Amino acid sequence: YVVTDADLLEFGSPTIAQALSFVPGMFVKTNGAFGGVESVLVRGASSEQTLVLIDGRPAGDADLGDFDLSSLASGAVERVEIVEGGASTLYGSGAVGGVVDIITVPPGGESASAYQQVGFEGASSTGLRASAGGEQTLATSIAVQSTHERDAFAYPSFSTIPAGTRTDDDAKTDDVTV
Repeated sequence: YVVTDADLLEFGSPTIAQALSFVPGMFVKTNGAFGGVESVLVRGASSEQTLVLIDGRPAGDADLGDFDLSSLASGAVERVEIVEGGASTLYGSGAVGGVVDIITVPPGGESASAYQQVGFEGASSTGLRASAGGEQTLATSIAVQSTHERDAFAYPSFSTIPAGTRTDDDAKTDDVTV
């Protein structure tokens, strides 16, 4: 499977992990609330058995093999390539479940883009991507993303409990990829 940057915008997912949850055979494991560690599992294998690559290089923790996908700004990603099933003959024992290769936007040229997404109950995501340089100079690329989710929910009356609003702390994450 290949998930392009256009697919990422269409899905409206604030993180790469949440966008990958739309791919058949993929399961996203979130530890904690919004902004917590997000890892991906392919076809029932654990996250330690799913190899995550960034531009073809292993990105997982050296001890556990796990990689937190929530720390990568989606604006820095050009596409994500997924290989399901045992790929250990090509990639080693960390790829028993499959391989997720995150291809970042190559730096170079003069370009900039920005986006704003608004969702349900005040959820919003704002991002900026810029690139400069060329083959003869040092090329740079930066992607910044800020995601905010409001945590206030109205609930109806039930039995002797009156209607009201449940309010918790708001959640906000900021990711920068250079």
